Amino acid sequence: MIMKPACFALLVLFASTMAAPALAQSTTVQDNRKYMIKPADPPPKINTQGWADSPYISQDGRALYFMYSPYNFFPALKGTGKPEKRGPPRKGHNDNVLNPYWDSDLYISRINPLTGAWKSPVNLLSVNDTRDNCCAMVVEGMAGYPTRIYMQREIPGQSIDIIYREMDNAGMWSDVIEFPRGINTMKYNEENPHVSTDHRRIYFSSNRPGGYGDKDIWFTYKIADGKFSPPANLGPMINTGAMEDQFWMADKPDAKGNYEVYFNRTGSQIWGTTWNKRDGFAPPAPIDLGFQHVGEASVTADGKKMYFASGNPETELIRIMVSERGSDGKWMRGKAVD
Repeated sequence: MIMKPACFALLVLFASTMAAPALAQSTTVQDNRKYMIKPADPPPKINTQGWADSPYISQDGRALYFMYSPYNFFPALKGTGKPEKRGPPRKGHNDNVLNPYWDSDLYISRINPLTGAWKSPVNLLSVNDTRDNCCAMVVEGMAGYPTRIYMQREIPGQSIDIIYREMDNAGMWSDVIEFPRGINTMKYNEENPHVSTDHRRIYFSSNRPGGYGDKDIWFTYKIADGKFSPPANLGPMINTGAMEDQFWMADKPDAKGNYEVYFNRTGSQIWGTTWNKRDGFAPPAPIDLGFQHVGEASVTADGKKMYFASGNPETELIRIMVSERGSDGKWMRGKAVD
């Protein structure tokens, strides 16, 4: 198992299925300059030779948030080398020369309304720093711009916590706001938050005691006094002795009162199910998106498109993909977003 923060969604899942040597967090990384873009090259796309991961699509499908690192981690995961700097430089990126696993920033790309193509990604400058910035879930206002961003943050030598920032009327992001102890612990990890758009329900993964295995999905909700309830495990229909992570749940039910749910289970596989007030969770099943290693499902509000990350250890490429729902209700084979 390589040493890393848990921010890289597929990086963690790959590590659970691939043997790799221990790798100290240091400056000992390979700078593979042949992959770097030149100043005359066109603006970088979403998918490059670097590491684009943890996509989150806005409800209207017009904004795509994701984590980017210029490093490619497949050589370390496969035990054939060290992280290599293959991705293009991006404007405003916070480089971390000491630790490649902390060299990650959050970016946003918006749809060009004239062409339907994704625009060049833009760094969320005041949200990012030289630490790991990853696994964001964004709540947008009426104008289609982010008003609150949920993410995770590693506390060196201690744990990983879920945090959030709010945007004020002047368009400035707040400092980090910590969730209270009880949600975050000082000994165990709380990761990959998914929050309802009304901010009242929070789902996250954790290796805290009381679960069913490696890592489970937990939830908490706001109670009458505005405080959050003690976190509860989602139970054995979702959680098993394997690792469950990267939870997504629709904000609104379908015509039958069912809420769509997606999550990851060990083996880089997205599973799907539904939940309703009467029956709870239905038995989940793996979703066939046409690729072996997939993770971090995020679905548009109309339920027509699913965005996810997919990596291929053979080509050493990781891509943000999109799948469309077919007329039979099943998800079709995913395609790279650009």
